[in-house]
Amino acid sequence: MNRRLNLAAMVIAVPFMIWGTAIIFLPGITVDRLGPMTLVLSLLIWGLAFLLTQRQEGGRRLNEDPGLFINLVEAAPDAIIVHRDNRVLYANQRTLDFFGVSSYQHFAETSLLEFIHPHYHEIIIDRQQEALRTGQSSEALEVTVIMLDGTQREIFANTIAINFKGRKALLTFFRDITEQAATRQELLDSRERLQLALEAARDGVWDWDLRSGRMVYSQAWANMLGYDLQEWQSGQNAWLSLIHPDDHARSTALLDAHLNGNLPIYETEVRLRHKAGHYIWVLDRGQVVDRDDEGRPLRMTGTQRDITSRKEAELALEIRNRIAEVFLISDEKTVYHELLETVIKGCDCQVGFFATVKENGSLRILATQPERELYPQPGASHKIAPSEVPPFLAEIIAGQRGAILEHPHHFTPIGQEFQTALVVPVISRHTVIGLFMLGNKLQGFFASDRALVESLATYMAPILQSHLTGEMREAQLRQAQKMEALGSLAGGISHDFNNILQAIMGFTALAREEVPADSLIASDLERVLRAARRGQDLVRRILLFSRREEQEQHPVKIRTIMEEALELLTPSLPSTIEVRIRLGQDCGYILADPAQIHQVIMNLATNAYNAMEADGGVLEIGLRLVESADVELEDPFLADGRQLVMIWVSDTGPGIPPAEVERVFEPFYTTKEVGQGTGLGLSVVHGIIMNHRGEVQIDSQEGQGTKVTIYLPLHQPLPADKPATVPVENPAVERQNVHILFVDDEEDIASIGKAMLEKPGYRVTALSDSSLALDLVRRNPHDFDMVITDLTMPKVTGLHMAQEIGILRKDLPVVLITGLGDNQDLLLESYPNISAVIPKPFSSADLGAAVNRVIPESPDGSGDDRPENSGHRR
Repeated sequence: MNRRLNLAAMVIAVPFMIWGTAIIFLPGITVDRLGPMTLVLSLLIWGLAFLLTQRQEGGRRLNEDPGLFINLVEAAPDAIIVHRDNRVLYANQRTLDFFGVSSYQHFAETSLLEFIHPHYHEIIIDRQQEALRTGQSSEALEVTVIMLDGTQREIFANTIAINFKGRKALLTFFRDITEQAATRQELLDSRERLQLALEAARDGVWDWDLRSGRMVYSQAWANMLGYDLQEWQSGQNAWLSLIHPDDHARSTALLDAHLNGNLPIYETEVRLRHKAGHYIWVLDRGQVVDRDDEGRPLRMTGTQRDITSRKEAELALEIRNRIAEVFLISDEKTVYHELLETVIKGCDCQVGFFATVKENGSLRILATQPERELYPQPGASHKIAPSEVPPFLAEIIAGQRGAILEHPHHFTPIGQEFQTALVVPVISRHTVIGLFMLGNKLQGFFASDRALVESLATYMAPILQSHLTGEMREAQLRQAQKMEALGSLAGGISHDFNNILQAIMGFTALAREEVPADSLIASDLERVLRAARRGQDLVRRILLFSRREEQEQHPVKIRTIMEEALELLTPSLPSTIEVRIRLGQDCGYILADPAQIHQVIMNLATNAYNAMEADGGVLEIGLRLVESADVELEDPFLADGRQLVMIWVSDTGPGIPPAEVERVFEPFYTTKEVGQGTGLGLSVVHGIIMNHRGEVQIDSQEGQGTKVTIYLPLHQPLPADKPATVPVENPAVERQNVHILFVDDEEDIASIGKAMLEKPGYRVTALSDSSLALDLVRRNPHDFDMVITDLTMPKVTGLHMAQEIGILRKDLPVVLITGLGDNQDLLLESYPNISAVIPKPFSSADLGAAVNRVIPESPDGSGDDRPENSGHRR
């Protein structure tokens, strides 16, 4: 069984091994010229046989399958015969098909040598004996065989020793290669005939008489190097003078080796100096064609082919692969230095720099060679304003074409002297986004150098664009995360500050009510209240700016929103920017979310400020009413004879290029440098205005500034739309029968709430521990007519308390008080038993209005419109 498994493995593996290219040793078998794929297949098959053998030797016997060997052999891709003493013992179907017979019995009485051309008998016998002696496979051999009809065919065969039926035998694999051999011979013949003619027509030909030292060149050779044939000196020394110093030793060593008979031909790739001064790559090949009786060379001839284009393509491909690798694996602090180093090395330069180019023509130098201390920290950049960019660079950037500078140029921003220079822009979508300046190449720059770097710039343009976009996205993400953190911080500060203001305003209001209205103390207390209200307004604006306070669209006075935005914006602007406010007096209402309109004004004003930050200018913000018939509009809804609110924000900055105006509303698109903008400002403006059924128009001229105009439909509010007034408390309500539970984790606020509610006559239980308050309701759910609770508290939050109360008693109303800018409508919709939301800091009037809305006057004037058994105490 072991022999059969090993034999099966060899039957499958050896045909693959024959055609391979490597060598592998397996137990008892030597396989010649094994290729990569056949190596894997052979190892797998041998491993299978080995494992099966080991399993048997370990005591696990497999049921023998007599057909396994035959099936494997018949499935082999080649003709296979087993023979001993040149007598056929077995032949597979492919062998029978090859000889055109139906059974191997046709060979039984005939020696195998009768089917082999006599020319190969001796070597065949030697190979067979070697295989039997060593137990290893013989070297694969091309053999001519004689068919039964007398015709001849070519096969490729290999033989290996095996055990067959208990005795040594030989296993031979062969494959018919008659057609391939004929084709190969035809190709060799035709190649030899055509090679000299074709190469002589396009290559430079040289002939060297070693006895006299005289060398003769063809006109094609002289043309290749830019010489006239008559001006070129003959002789080996003159030829050697053309070779690049770095290639001299290698080429002469190969030449000597061929002349001494150690190499069959002389062949090498060398750089030869062109008459113009630059080097070209040539493939130099030659052969000694005449030797004397002692083997000394007498005459040698050869050709030289210009392979400069191929070598430049190989170099460009190598540099491109390196550029892609740099962008892929280098970190942001070293990527541009490695990029510049790669290009400088490929061009054999000594100095240079790489910079990105902004829309306004400014440069951001990201790498220099040699590296210089230009940057405050690793990965930073050196910025050059448009006015500081040297004119020769500005001209190249504007023309979007590379240039070779023959005369010295001093680049002041990096303190580098360029004796000669090559400047190549990196262009993406018809816009220059990067710039290479390379210098001080020993042989000077030629058109081939410019072509090489321009091809590299073209290749790397989309990679650089993607990389710069990625850097911008990362900066935007960091900015968004920072803004999110600031928003959370603002919300937390606002909550705490509102609690502080609540205590100040609450106790001040109570104290003021206890002193005469015309007293000095009352006047001082009123000043305290005014200051606290300013703090309250500041907190509200912080919440609005941090986007923590969102409201549904409702009628709002547009002038009021703009005044609030300007009040927050104006103090932050530098004195170099003149602010002009043009707000119409009576511009009516719009149906809007105040927070979002506030954000629109802030975004537009901030963009205008950024445009003028460097040189200053005039920022104008205006508001007025217009008729739709007097302006050009794209939206038919707005153009339908409506009265519109027009808002405009203009600046006197550098303006926006015409090609970029259409893109300014795209998300994440920005003309600002990385870190100075997210590219979301105008896209957010556009989205908000569209949601408000409005229209945004932008007008910009380079060098003259930008104006953004917004049109919103004027809203005519119905009486119900107008801001609600605080309900007048009805003295008919029997407040002493209304029991209110007031809960706030701040003891001062709990005390204020209790005092404010007890003053008009309500019975109040005030607690600062929310868990105790919830336990009190659980024990006596019908003892209270209303629960007023803070939203944010430790242990039990206001929402949790509202949920629990809703389970205990659905008709017990809950009023939330909060120092955060939470969405009141959402809270009221999500929790049915929450009847009202009161923002902090609140006044006595705010609490009274909420109580009156939740517990209205009863029809009989008693204040109780519920059944007697409802559990409400009066």
